[in-house]
Amino acid sequence: NDIKSIKQQLAYSNKRIAELDKLIENLYIDKVNGTIPQSAFDRLVQKYEAEHTELAEKTAALKIKLEETAKVKDDVGRWIEIMKSYMKSGEIDRTLLISLIDTITVGEVHEENGEKVRDVKIKYNFIGEI
Repeated sequence: NDIKSIKQQLAYSNKRIAELDKLIENLYIDKVNGTIPQSAFDRLVQKYEAEHTELAEKTAALKIKLEETAKVKDDVGRWIEIMKSYMKSGEIDRTLLISLIDTITVGEVHEENGEKVRDVKIKYNFIGEI
């Protein structure tokens, strides 16, 4: 759904940018032909260019978000495939751990409620820290 929504937003932004380009072009033609006063021309060009700049920035951000979302989707798909293949065997072996775990961080020992505790964080490949 996220990918579909982002693609729809991108399509709208690109369409609107093309419309703004055409509007600005027509304004210049009207200015050259003398059919629009200078004050109206200045105001409209400023308005259209501001919207154009805003949409261009939004489009760039949406493209980055689309790439990130697609990567996350691919990573989760790979994670699921690896899990399915190893669920059949029912054993956790070295190969499984290497393919699933990116890093393990072991923290310092500290006390909580009078007990010694150590934080352990596991960062998995494809899906990050859980």
